[in-house]
Parts: sequence; structure tokens; C-alpha cells
Amino acid sequence: MEKLKVLHVDIGGCEGCNVSILRALPNIQEFVDLDMKYLAKKTCAEDKYDMVIITGGVCMNEPHIIEKVKSLREKASTLVAFGSCATFGGILRFCRGGQEPRPDHRNFQPVNSVIKVDYSIPGCPPTHQMVQS
Repeated sequence: MEKLKVLHVDIGGCEGCNVSILRALPNIQEFVDLDMKYLAKKTCAEDKYDMVIITGGVCMNEPHIIEKVKSLREKASTLVAFGSCATFGGILRFCRGGQEPRPDHRNFQPVNSVIKVDYSIPGCPPTHQMVQS
């Protein structure tokens, strides 16, 4: 059986979703060829993927992040918003200033505010069992 080609892209957050995905990896690695990228590094894979999983909220004040997220939609047969930040904007939506230290990014939105999402898996973070399912 051919493995699913999956790209996981983290666009920011607490990293709990990444831990859930990594915890599930030993149980799914025979089915999935997983590539992990951090979008903040300004790198994006060139290939097409069976599935792209996005974790983190989209900072609407960062045009290069928005463009990269849009380019991911074109590369994905199936796109999954994974975790509360990607699904609803999560706790990042409340980063509007007044905290110490004051955050630079003030306008985080869910991934579906920028691109069409095929599946949303909420949770902070979703459990590794959800990844396996």
C-alpha cells in the first residue's frame, strides 16, 4: 500500500498540536509519509500532497503568511485545520495588546477565514488518538 503524502505546517501557537501529531506518529508511520514545516521560516514545499495539516492561527497583519497559507490550499488534495487556533482562532484571537510583553501580532483568525478547509479538528490540543483516527 502506498503511503499518504502529508505535509504538516505550523503557523504559530503553543505547539501542543505538534506534540499530538508527533505522539501519534509511531502508530501511523506505516500509512503516512509526514513532512513537517514551520511557515515562519518562509519555506514552503513545492510538491502536491494528499493532505496538508495546518496548526496555528493566521495572523492577518502578516501578508506573507496569508499568501503562503493560500499557496498551501493549491498543494493539498485535502486540507485540515488542526486544533483550536487553526479552527477558531484559539487563544491567539485575544492577543490584542495590554499584556506584558505586548504581542506584535494582534489579529489572528482561523484558517478558514483565508482558504477553504476540508476538515476542522478542534481541541487544545486535539489528542493523539484523534490524529490516529
